[in-house]
Amino acid sequence: MEKVPVAIVGATGYTGVELIKLLLNHPKFQIGKLFGTSEGRIEEIYPGLEGVLNFPIEPADIDEIAKFPLVFLAVPHKTAMGYVAPLRRRGVKVVDFSADYRLQRGNYEKFYCAHTDPVNLEWAVYGLPELFREEIKGAELVANPGCYPTAALLGLAPFLEYLDEVFIDAKSGVSGAGKKVSEVTHFCNVNENFFPYNPARHR
Repeated sequence: MEKVPVAIVGATGYTGVELIKLLLNHPKFQIGKLFGTSEGRIEEIYPGLEGVLNFPIEPADIDEIAKFPLVFLAVPHKTAMGYVAPLRRRGVKVVDFSADYRLQRGNYEKFYCAHTDPVNLEWAVYGLPELFREEIKGAELVANPGCYPTAALLGLAPFLEYLDEVFIDAKSGVSGAGKKVSEVTHFCNVNENFFPYNPARHR
């Protein structure tokens, strides 16, 4: 069976490289091109891929990206909207790893910014296969859920009909903070320490 060629936009971020690792062994997908803002080759940025994947990182040009039938967006929140709209106009299927298509418009705009692609937002499918497997099968745009919602929803789903109120107390490391350096991601601050993330206002 011939594999489907796919492109990854934002391939050099932490989400992008983990996606690369998953796709390298996927039976149905084949990585076609990697796009991003970093210069060089993926194996130079992540030496663990040396001899496994030897690809240049290409500028994120929408005309080049749209040559693929399926595109994975591993870009920051507020950025994906700029890719999804033109890609969907050209019939490209998209899996978005940001928050841009996960939430209803009112909730998104409360925590992020004005949504510039409300048309596609309306019919994006929430990409949690344990709950929406059939919808995902026919989707043109999949909004990949984040780590906290996935853990919370999968744990709560079997009991929702019995619950009136839910309080989730969740903690993690700093891997979800991305590559941008900040004081709270430095080892000397984080080691054996604890920082609340957006208390009382978390999306």
